[in-house]
Amino acid sequence: ARGVSSQNFVLTPTSDDERVLAQNVKEHLEAKGARVTLMTPREHDEMMAVVLGLALGKALACRTADTWSAVPSRPDRVYHLAG
Repeated sequence: ARGVSSQNFVLTPTSDDERVLAQNVKEHLEAKGARVTLMTPREHDEMMAVVLGLALGKALACRTADTWSAVPSRPDRVYHLAG
Protein backbone atom coordinates (compact mmCIF):
# COMPACT_ATOMS: atom_id res chain seq x y z
CA ALA A 1 0.00 0.00 0.00
CA ARG A 2 1.19 3.51 -0.83
CA GLY A 3 -0.21 5.18 2.26
CA VAL A 4 -1.98 8.52 2.13
CA SER A 5 0.90 10.72 0.98
CA SER A 6 -0.18 12.83 -2.01
CA GLN A 7 -3.70 11.36 -1.94
CA ASN A 8 -6.76 13.64 -2.14
CA PHE A 9 -9.48 13.52 0.49
CA VAL A 10 -12.72 15.48 0.68
CA LEU A 11 -14.51 15.64 4.02
CA THR A 12 -18.12 16.82 4.17
CA PRO A 13 -19.17 17.33 7.78
CA THR A 14 -22.85 18.08 8.42
CA SER A 15 -22.90 19.05 12.11
CA ASP A 16 -20.71 20.87 14.60
CA ASP A 17 -19.53 17.57 16.08
CA GLU A 18 -18.62 16.29 12.61
CA ARG A 19 -16.80 19.54 11.81
CA VAL A 20 -14.61 19.10 14.90
CA LEU A 21 -13.91 15.48 13.95
CA ALA A 22 -13.26 16.41 10.32
CA GLN A 23 -10.76 19.09 11.37
CA ASN A 24 -8.91 16.52 13.51
CA VAL A 25 -8.91 13.99 10.68
CA LYS A 26 -7.73 16.69 8.26
CA GLU A 27 -4.78 17.59 10.49
CA HIS A 28 -3.89 13.91 10.93
CA LEU A 29 -3.99 13.20 7.18
CA GLU A 30 -2.10 16.38 6.25
CA ALA A 31 0.65 15.44 8.71
CA LYS A 32 1.04 12.25 6.65
CA GLY A 33 1.27 14.22 3.39
CA ALA A 34 -2.32 13.99 2.17
CA ARG A 35 -4.27 16.82 0.54
CA VAL A 36 -7.52 17.37 2.42
CA THR A 37 -10.43 19.63 1.55
CA LEU A 38 -13.34 20.44 3.83
CA MET A 39 -16.61 21.44 2.16
CA THR A 40 -20.33 21.14 2.64
CA PRO A 41 -22.15 18.21 1.07
CA ARG A 42 -23.87 20.69 -1.29
CA GLU A 43 -20.53 22.14 -2.43
CA HIS A 44 -19.26 18.60 -2.99
CA ASP A 45 -22.32 17.65 -5.03
CA GLU A 46 -22.05 20.79 -7.16
CA MET A 47 -18.36 20.15 -7.81
CA MET A 48 -18.97 16.51 -8.71
CA ALA A 49 -21.79 17.49 -11.07
CA VAL A 50 -19.34 19.69 -12.97
CA VAL A 51 -16.61 17.03 -13.00
CA LEU A 52 -18.95 14.28 -14.14
CA GLY A 53 -20.59 16.58 -16.68
CA LEU A 54 -17.21 17.38 -18.20
CA ALA A 55 -16.29 13.70 -18.35
CA LEU A 56 -19.61 12.85 -20.00
CA GLY A 57 -19.25 15.72 -22.46
CA LYS A 58 -15.78 14.52 -23.43
CA ALA A 59 -17.01 10.95 -23.86
CA LEU A 60 -19.93 12.07 -26.02
CA ALA A 61 -17.72 14.32 -28.11
CA CYS A 62 -15.25 11.52 -28.74
CA ARG A 63 -18.05 9.08 -29.54
CA THR A 64 -19.66 11.55 -31.94
CA ALA A 65 -16.32 12.12 -33.66
CA ASP A 66 -15.85 8.35 -34.00
CA THR A 67 -19.36 7.94 -35.37
CA TRP A 68 -18.93 10.69 -37.96
CA SER A 69 -15.56 9.32 -39.08
CA ALA A 70 -17.25 5.95 -39.68
CA VAL A 71 -20.03 7.42 -41.84
CA PRO A 72 -19.30 6.80 -45.52
CA SER A 73 -18.85 9.91 -47.61
CA ARG A 74 -22.10 10.12 -49.60
CA PRO A 75 -22.89 13.69 -50.62
CA ASP A 76 -26.18 12.50 -52.12
CA ARG A 77 -27.50 11.51 -48.67
CA VAL A 78 -28.47 13.55 -45.64
CA TYR A 79 -27.85 11.88 -42.29
CA HIS A 80 -30.24 12.62 -39.43
CA LEU A 81 -28.72 11.85 -36.05
CA ALA A 82 -31.68 12.89 -33.94
CA GLY A 83 -35.27 14.03 -34.24
